[in-house]
Amino acid sequence: MTVKTKIVKPLFSIFCFISTAIILLTLGIAISIFVHYFEAYELPLSLSLIGASTAILLTFILDKSNKFRKFFKWGKFNYRWIFIDLIALSLSFIILLIYMLSIDFNEFDLFISSDLNFLIYTACLLFFLIPGYLIYFGVKNLTLAKIRRRKFAIFAIISMIFLIVSSTGFYFFYRYFVNFPPATILNGNGYNDGPWLTWHNNYPNESICITWLTARSNSSIVYYGTNPGNLNQTATGSGNYLHKVYLDGLTPNTTYHYYIPENFVQDHPSNIFNFTTASTSQEAFKFAIVGDMQPWNELMMNKCGMVADGIIQGKFDFICQLGDIADDGNDLEDWHRVLKSLARMGANTPIQAVIGNHDFEMIVGSSNWGELFTYPYVNPNIGRYFSFDYHNAHFVMIDNFEHYYMMSDHQLDWIRNDIIEAKAKGQDWIFCFFHLTLMSVSTSDMFWNLQRKLVPIFDELAVDAVFAGHDHDYQHYNYTYGWNGLVFDKNHNWPHNAIPYFCSGGGGANLEVDYGIFDPDEMLTTNTVTWWNENINQNRDITYERRPWNSSKYLAHAGFPENYTHWAAQDIGKYYYHLPAEEAYHDAWQQLGFEYAEECYQYIQVEIDGNNCTISVRYPNGVLLQGPGDAYPQQWTFQK
Repeated sequence: MTVKTKIVKPLFSIFCFISTAIILLTLGIAISIFVHYFEAYELPLSLSLIGASTAILLTFILDKSNKFRKFFKWGKFNYRWIFIDLIALSLSFIILLIYMLSIDFNEFDLFISSDLNFLIYTACLLFFLIPGYLIYFGVKNLTLAKIRRRKFAIFAIISMIFLIVSSTGFYFFYRYFVNFPPATILNGNGYNDGPWLTWHNNYPNESICITWLTARSNSSIVYYGTNPGNLNQTATGSGNYLHKVYLDGLTPNTTYHYYIPENFVQDHPSNIFNFTTASTSQEAFKFAIVGDMQPWNELMMNKCGMVADGIIQGKFDFICQLGDIADDGNDLEDWHRVLKSLARMGANTPIQAVIGNHDFEMIVGSSNWGELFTYPYVNPNIGRYFSFDYHNAHFVMIDNFEHYYMMSDHQLDWIRNDIIEAKAKGQDWIFCFFHLTLMSVSTSDMFWNLQRKLVPIFDELAVDAVFAGHDHDYQHYNYTYGWNGLVFDKNHNWPHNAIPYFCSGGGGANLEVDYGIFDPDEMLTTNTVTWWNENINQNRDITYERRPWNSSKYLAHAGFPENYTHWAAQDIGKYYYHLPAEEAYHDAWQQLGFEYAEECYQYIQVEIDGNNCTISVRYPNGVLLQGPGDAYPQQWTFQK
């Protein structure tokens, strides 16, 4: 063995081993993050590991076979590795082919029917195969008695490629799954936008955070006091373009006025704003819930402004926003468009929001979100989830997009423990907020995997209401998980609870009429879901079909302003609705307790007075949403 061979062979073997270590480290982090996500997909995960292991084993056996080597030596070249790869991978491809041909494995409970099985199987197979082959060829490279130039070149190129690819992959995985990239909003968006209020801790009775943007670098200063004519206190904060000032140690149940020496582009009625701290004693309060805003043009900005005006007139103690504030959280101009309305609401009323998919956009959007909205995030490096108390109510703010539409094991455990702790503290009302629709008769359809993770938690711990957005309309369900014996897991055998689920995505974004709610090609879908049937003590697959709405089913509200309704002229004054008693556009409606849906702009009003809670749905002009013939008033009163 030459000196050159003695040096380069171990060197490239080391490259293989380093690449393997990086890939396995990435895989380990991914599994720890997504462990709950894989709970329903153990089989494709296991089969991919079996397929990869078998492929590596066959590779070793065939590589050591002298007969195999001689058989495929044709002339000067040996083509055995082509056939080794084909044979070694055959089992993996056979398993994949069987799945793609939809062979029925239900008798053996093998696959949970879902398109994700294909993606999970393929991705995991690659993750297991690549490290296996790297280890094999790394060891093989060390044990070769000699190395030919051609073989040396192949080892060198492949080893370097894998080292570069694995290192780059780990960098991006760590950058975007383990930590947020830098926020671009820190350098402003070119406008004087603001201000808006948030609670940066769990003490709304004694603190507030005031945030605003400026077009040029400036100091962060706020003048405030209890007398609007004498703002005799000063507070400074951080930021050159994105400014934050924290006021702590405030007096409970007190109205404070504040002034920021900037000329904001928002149409504020006054340049002196105010907010009122919560009382330390139990008092009646009310808050608004509003969903998707995401204005991407002037017309949508007007819609957002219309809903914002209604909420401002409602004089709420605070506002809960359900995500998709922006149309593209990575677009700085987009934040200006939405802040034209959001800052008008938030200048005098604290806004507590959850992140939506459009806010999360390009991951950088999530970084921008975290800087724009200061909340006590549980995991500020990657997640946008938190909770807070207001009097005797507890609010759980959930992040559906912690890892590209996936929620980590940590967050799911936190949700459960947070609710348990709130109940132990004596909080009477527990409300949960997030963006994606767990259940929908509209264009986004059901997020079944999200149901699998969240609904059992909400049911077991008997939360009082769940609110989501995403679909740009209004929907209501009264769902008792497991009422018909169908649960996601046979261990979900606790007493079940009726829980109201609301979709409120009518904050100004285009309604679902724009996204094909009447289109058969868009709406006609089927989903097969595996349930544990408690009545027969075995798994049962149920296929659900979703169908388009009937365009002849609508309410005419001619008395409302024209700019209140859908943008298309032919739909002025038409609020399309869905009643399960008339037509069922989704087969799951009865199981999920669907009660009513309507294509309209709206917000939800929640009033709490001790042990009484009233939830009502309002058009932006404050009128109660009541359905056809006023026979379906969307208002409920609950008592403890």
